[in-house]
Amino acid sequence: MTNFQATQLPHCREVEFSLKGQRDYVHGTSVCDALFDLFGPDFNRFDIKFSQRLLNSRCTLHVSDSSSDVPTGACSGQVQLRGETVYFALQSAEEEGLAARVDYPEYEIVANSELSADHCSMSPNDAYTFIENLVALTKAWHLHRAPPQGGQWMFARLELTRPVMRCARLELQLQSEMAGRMTCSEVVVDGEAVGRMYFSLSG
Repeated sequence: MTNFQATQLPHCREVEFSLKGQRDYVHGTSVCDALFDLFGPDFNRFDIKFSQRLLNSRCTLHVSDSSSDVPTGACSGQVQLRGETVYFALQSAEEEGLAARVDYPEYEIVANSELSADHCSMSPNDAYTFIENLVALTKAWHLHRAPPQGGQWMFARLELTRPVMRCARLELQLQSEMAGRMTCSEVVVDGEAVGRMYFSLSG
């Protein structure tokens, strides 16, 4: 997606996503990468929440400088962009998407990871984006420290204080855990804390 200007708000467009691996829903990494591409490298705060799965590869993206202009979506959030707060939400489109598929070999991505009860780290795989590395690492860590007896660990929320394109070292430090069903972890890149990652246990 091409970057938009604040003068284009409110803004609405359809977005076609590829599905990763054998998933039947749009992966959170695909959504984040599309939004990072849209907002460009100048944002200084980013917050996205996933309330449900996007089951259609074709989605409608709503962006506005007023939260009242943005409908409830499967995922929503806000970003600080050139001093202004911009709100966004994604909904499944009415028309069915093409659902092209791309590979996302999570186990290969995290092959060099180091996992413990409250901390994990790795050197990112440069063949994949920052968010693809981050989510793959977070998932592998949760499966290591708290294998689910039922349900699935899911990407629930991401807060970033600045854009991250590439890094030499990626780390997560557990900050809190809520009833064994949601975690909040500090995201550290090259020794700098840049945000928080939330994972939740569904099912």
